[in-house]
Amino acid sequence: MNNIVDGSPQDNLQGGLNPQQGSIADQIAMQQYQQALVSMQVVPEFNQRHIRLAGFVVPVEFDDDQQIFSFFLVPYFGACLHMPPPPPNQIIYGRFPEGFTIESLYQPYWVEGQIKTEIVENDTATSAYVMDIATVGIYQD
Repeated sequence: MNNIVDGSPQDNLQGGLNPQQGSIADQIAMQQYQQALVSMQVVPEFNQRHIRLAGFVVPVEFDDDQQIFSFFLVPYFGACLHMPPPPPNQIIYGRFPEGFTIESLYQPYWVEGQIKTEIVENDTATSAYVMDIATVGIYQD
């Protein structure tokens, strides 16, 4: 078990490492880590494929009745709601013109549709993928 004290220099994403200090290996590792946080690197083979995957919904466009028309699908609860968001290549911008409602932000969902390698940016996050959603359903094993 790792005994890191809350609020200590080790209790942050950089582990207290100053990128200008430490060994060259530490500096390279920090650069790679920083690059991964903003990676737009996509899997080209995913472009134009019909897929199904699970994730958490972060509403982007919705109406007064809480019908969601576009959203970010993220890999873990709270992503995009708490900064920083996941890297763009781990976020999918979903478009579902007919709209749907969700029971809870804590609930994961299955989405199915055609995915594209396309960048979408807004105040909440940036995604490197877009999906035209065909179906949305509550996640079940």
